[in-house]
Amino acid sequence: MEKLLYIGSGLDIEPVVHFSKVKELVFVDTLPRSEFDGYIHDGSLFYDGFYRHKFIDLLITDADKYGFELVDKISLGLEYHTQILTDEQKEIWGKKFLSKLPDINPCLMIFVNNKTLQTIKYYISTNILVNMCGELKKDIIESTGIIISGYHPDKIILDYISSPIKLFCYSNTCYYLDDAEVDNFNNLIYWSFSNPEKVKTYFDKIFVCDRNNGNLFECIDMLQVDEIAKKIRKYVEND
Repeated sequence: MEKLLYIGSGLDIEPVVHFSKVKELVFVDTLPRSEFDGYIHDGSLFYDGFYRHKFIDLLITDADKYGFELVDKISLGLEYHTQILTDEQKEIWGKKFLSKLPDINPCLMIFVNNKTLQTIKYYISTNILVNMCGELKKDIIESTGIIISGYHPDKIILDYISSPIKLFCYSNTCYYLDDAEVDNFNNLIYWSFSNPEKVKTYFDKIFVCDRNNGNLFECIDMLQVDEIAKKIRKYVEND
């Protein structure tokens, strides 16, 4: 496993332990800009109430707990905020906007662990539907596995998979959902249940990863993933 992709990673750094032999991990999240990035709020694509002011500090602190040091921070779109603000918002915030919301634009943070020789490339305030850049596209194409934990990423990821890779599904996540529970029918997991005959085209091996200890269970399909993940969660709840 040369490179793992984790979309919607938030402050979850733990996979670096469960996948300790992986030297490069690519994390992507829309935070701190917004947990609900892309949703229209009062006619605007951005609502300052969704901005997570403490996210970067918490991320650096959490990474440090796992032995990772921030070594670089690279801006990937200094003017992106101008595309999502209304004229009224621009007038209200003025030139003080970026001083109050300094990480609203997509950015790449690079963390290094000098003991394990692992690297985390963390794309913050990045939405793969609108903030795709050359560097991120390259990282996704080069990824040999995808982590699913909590969040079901958009199936646009499939556009960047040229040969089958591995799919790692954490046990703390719900997989099969009734349509009434799905908020985005374009997500990768919904697609996988709707197109079981196509899954092997993109994923040659599928695993459930036990969130409690990192143990892997190979599965034949997503139905088995859902079954095993439920059993693990039930066992933990009853323990």
